Amino acid sequence: MSTTSARLYTYTHTASPSLDPFVAASTSLLAQPPYKHLNNLCVGAFIFRGSPTSRQILLLRRAATEPSFPSLWEVPGGGCEATDLSVLDTVAREVQEETGLTVARIGEFLGFVEFEGRTGSRWGKANFVVEVVPGTESEVRVDPNEHGESGWFSEADCRSVEFTTELHRACVMQAFARVGGRVGGGGVVDGV
Repeated sequence: MSTTSARLYTYTHTASPSLDPFVAASTSLLAQPPYKHLNNLCVGAFIFRGSPTSRQILLLRRAATEPSFPSLWEVPGGGCEATDLSVLDTVAREVQEETGLTVARIGEFLGFVEFEGRTGSRWGKANFVVEVVPGTESEVRVDPNEHGESGWFSEADCRSVEFTTELHRACVMQAFARVGGRVGGGGVVDGV
């Protein structure tokens, strides 16, 4: 996560109409049931590439110097900031900050998970299938202060990847099941 103001980013992504509840800022969302018991909100971006028979997901390995989950794998994502105009803008900002890729479309809400942070605060994480600008998937650039490397992993690979948590692995495996055999995969826009 960067200290740079999110308003410096220009977002041109589109979103599925089913994501309208996430057009609100995180503070608005956290003020509503069923989220009132949460202290913080973060997002996960599930970016896929490949055909239905060779689908891969983009994962980032946290830097060895990270205080939480050093050297373990995760999808791009991070916490909502006060300068983010909406939860969907948080998705676009985090993808851009952590991978250098530009979000073209936020296509599907995968689900919401809750967890306890290092300090005991309650977090909620909204996970989304994200499509990036076509032809850019090989241009992933990570910030070495946050992540040591990136990689594209098959569903079979993800069974043995060292994820930040088993809950994170479960979310990735559920995302593979949801995206399944769709043409385009909901990750790299294929002209549709």
